[in-house]
Amino acid sequence: MFYPALSHDFRYFLRLLKPWRTVLAHHDVESSVRFGKEKFQADLDVQNFKPENLKIRVTEDNVITVEGKHEEKQDGDGYVSRHFVRRFVLPKGHDMTKVESRLSSDGVLTVSAPRVVEEEVGKEIPIAKTGKPYWGDGAKGEEKK
Repeated sequence: MFYPALSHDFRYFLRLLKPWRTVLAHHDVESSVRFGKEKFQADLDVQNFKPENLKIRVTEDNVITVEGKHEEKQDGDGYVSRHFVRRFVLPKGHDMTKVESRLSSDGVLTVSAPRVVEEEVGKEIPIAKTGKPYWGDGAKGEEKK
């Protein structure tokens, strides 16, 4: 970077800021899990993995498994291979058949499952109007003669 109009001291200051710019741009999400009113959501930092290196499975015992693995590749000063497995127990009341995943452009994988909409326990009973007085329809168990 060359800025002829800037002073030497200011250019030195800009060089000191450069590493911090990259650190702030690549914030680590690591992983976080949220249980909201509407859904379960897990966010994972998978910026070191390509989408084809990731697998997401839901088992019958309500466990979501996220696995990432890539073979050895050159990274900085040497070679590195990575592998991780994360398991999340899907809480009761969530629909495991509607689990979704999204991968953002900055490498954050979001796995979510909506809550099951619970049906009402009871039902409303309509009131029928008879048009007759209470005593006149044999409501006391007495039969009208």
